[in-house]
Amino acid sequence: MVNLPDDMLGLSSAAFKQMIENLDPGKGIYDLQWKGHRYELSIYTIPISALRYNLRNVRVKPWLGQYITENDLAEDYWVTVDEEAKSTQRIINGFLTKNPDRKDALKFFKRGEKQSINEPLICTPSGKVINGNQRLCVYRELYTLDKGKYSHLEHAYVAILPNEGSFSDERKFESACQLEGLEGVMFDWVQQGLQDEEDSGGGETAEQIAQRSNRTA
Repeated sequence: MVNLPDDMLGLSSAAFKQMIENLDPGKGIYDLQWKGHRYELSIYTIPISALRYNLRNVRVKPWLGQYITENDLAEDYWVTVDEEAKSTQRIINGFLTKNPDRKDALKFFKRGEKQSINEPLICTPSGKVINGNQRLCVYRELYTLDKGKYSHLEHAYVAILPNEGSFSDERKFESACQLEGLEGVMFDWVQQGLQDEEDSGGGETAEQIAQRSNRTA
């Protein structure tokens, strides 16, 4: 696993918000649905070092519980931890590198393929990536390994959501996004099962979960 420098592990919410106030004009338009409304969002090129991983990304779900068990931590550790701390972001990066389904994205970009402006990463106004955590992890690894060969991965195409959302909003959005493009490698059964368990505990019915994840209840 590549050891990323601290400055590659994201800006604070405040610093990210300040940065996007001075972004160059967008490179394109991305149409999406967020919290029941459709938006046409500008697509920007943003340094991969500025973005932060989403701790509740489904792809890291199995690793969160394992980390708590192995380190004898409180059950609510990932709820109370400082999500923006470099140490936390580094741990999540490590989890993402362990995902077996990551190999498809790594193979794709390792051979020199360019990012598609039609499949931008999606982040909140504070810099948390809601869709594209796995790709961001790959970009960072390859760019850190060879800044010359992978200079085209120093910046990512990113669409910024118009406002922040609840955990439920983010989950619904992630479920919709994972059916498309490179990020559409379906969540494995362990990841999906753990997330379904948490979602049902939060009040969603089996039918609601199935509907947003395009499965049969």
